[in-house]
Amino acid sequence: MRHMTWFRSLALFSIFLAMACSGGQRSDGGLDASVDAADASPTDAAEVDGSVDGSLDASVDASVDAGSDATTLPAYCRDGRRSGDETAIDCGGSCLGCDAGSACAFNRDCASGICDHAVCQSASCVDGTRSGDETAIDCGGSCLGCDAGSACAFNRDCASGICDHAVCQSASCVDGTLNGDETDVDCGGSCPSACRVGLGCAVDADCIDHVCRADLCIPAMCADGALSDTETDVDCGGEICDACGDGLRCVLDSDCASTRCLFSFCLASSCTNGVLDSGEADIDCGGACPLCPSGSRCTAATDCASGTCEGGSCVAGARSCFELFTADPSLPSGMYEIQPDPAGAIYGVYCDMTTDGGGWTLVASSLGETLNDERSDWYADLSRPVPTAAHTGIWDGL
Repeated sequence: MRHMTWFRSLALFSIFLAMACSGGQRSDGGLDASVDAADASPTDAAEVDGSVDGSLDASVDASVDAGSDATTLPAYCRDGRRSGDETAIDCGGSCLGCDAGSACAFNRDCASGICDHAVCQSASCVDGTRSGDETAIDCGGSCLGCDAGSACAFNRDCASGICDHAVCQSASCVDGTLNGDETDVDCGGSCPSACRVGLGCAVDADCIDHVCRADLCIPAMCADGALSDTETDVDCGGEICDACGDGLRCVLDSDCASTRCLFSFCLASSCTNGVLDSGEADIDCGGACPLCPSGSRCTAATDCASGTCEGGSCVAGARSCFELFTADPSLPSGMYEIQPDPAGAIYGVYCDMTTDGGGWTLVASSLGETLNDERSDWYADLSRPVPTAAHTGIWDGL
């Protein structure tokens, strides 16, 4: 290899002498003149690179351009002027590769590995040359991952994400890596194994339970159209299913997509911003928001928790959910105000306007407790309008 390098240098030196003796005006520019002359024909330049540099660049690029440092390079590679076999100041030849735009004679003179018409070109992922930080032609490094069988240095150099013994490996469904058309590690896509609950998916078939929502596999019960034990409303809420939308039942704020649960219903985020938004009858109430308490502004009876809007204000009036329902059978189930005693307090209650003809007042509800067990320490709460603080997760109603 050293003999070939000497031969090429000798050839260039001969050209330099010939031009100097022929009356050339530049005594220090012989190399530039020879490069320009050699590159007058792109075909000739290609033949030189192919015949002389073809095998040389493969080893020299690796040993000089990629692996050399200032301590192993010739002293003239850092003298601040073009000397030795450099093609530009302190680069090219036996020195490190030159930056784009610098003069060059061969591909190995350039940091990018691309010398075109005696000028170093920028590295590119589509130039048909191994350049820049590529590990193979136009792939690896900062380019796209390489196909199986290509050279690599790290897993990220491979399209499969697997670099073993400096060679990219094929993707498989048992390699512990998310690759190929898998939707999660070694599952989904064309793999024989479907993905477990909580793993990534693209379609229902990617999941064990055959339910894919928002790119995640979820339990089948979260899409069966029925209210299960762990859900707060049909197919939503709880610790497993997705959060519920506005107006659906909830227990905790986390059960709601809006992260706001009030009176067992999910509120829209705009219903808690302290601003009178479009569609609201009063600040954060009426319209699509919770019903307004007595004394609030209203445009219709449906804006009021009492079910009565008089003179643009919500007023107490109904003594029960049934009375509300009788006055307006179109009222939906939800939280309303009633005043059992015309001279007494006003209570917020949940009215069921659909079951058995509608008009039912929720007196109490529980989660996993038996309401008629007189031995329970919370049984006395049934006689109170508001449960004791310790029992608020069990008791809910009038």
